[in-house]
Amino acid sequence: MMHLLLDILEASDPYTLEKFLGRVPMVFNVVILSPHGFFVQENVLGYPDTGGQIVYILDQVRALESEMLPRIKKQGLDITPRLLIVTRLLPDVVGTTCSQHLEDVYGTEHTSILRVPFRNKIGILRKWISRFECTIAHALEKTKYPKLDIYWKKFEEKYHFSCQFTADLIAMNHTDFIITSTFQEIAGSKDTIGQYESHKTFTLPGLYRVVQGIDVFDPKFNIVSPGVDDTIYFPYTEEKQQVTTILLL
Repeated sequence: MMHLLLDILEASDPYTLEKFLGRVPMVFNVVILSPHGFFVQENVLGYPDTGGQIVYILDQVRALESEMLPRIKKQGLDITPRLLIVTRLLPDVVGTTCSQHLEDVYGTEHTSILRVPFRNKIGILRKWISRFECTIAHALEKTKYPKLDIYWKKFEEKYHFSCQFTADLIAMNHTDFIITSTFQEIAGSKDTIGQYESHKTFTLPGLYRVVQGIDVFDPKFNIVSPGVDDTIYFPYTEEKQQVTTILLL
């Protein structure tokens, strides 16, 4: 690191600067938004909208923390990282921690679940509501409803597709890193269109036309399949180094 720093001070060039910055931890606080289902760690077997998505996020935050801690320590930084999963507070779901505002994630030191109340005109929503009434892209993606962009006005009152597609486009193009489960989710296959690919070109008649909504070949897209072992060993040095797929890709 000191040699790289000296090279930058004496004769800076883009390659050396990129290499130096690539070794310096810069992300210490991470927030993950997940309003999907009953986001708890136990006692929810049989509840709807609860399963792979939640397990996937819990696995990834554990892997992320286990990667961040040694990196920060290795660089000699006295910083404590903080990871927060923000989800829905469900006051009336008894027998679970759905009504608990803050909960530590098992197997972590600095990761918690923060539950916030959802509201409507009457007040706080005390019970679970279906993901189809929360406008969640995971449930209402374009690929599940053929031609819904053409007939968006027909579904607007119930699903608010115009608002969702606009928000999706803004989020996709402004984020720095997108994690997907499979390649097909990004770019589809020879027979089907990908979930992200479906936002590349489409029209909402009477509202707007999208001619280049998203580039599915952008390196910001990264695949981390659910259930994978999040530690991989590469013998590219004499000492095998443990890395985490969520950061490696």
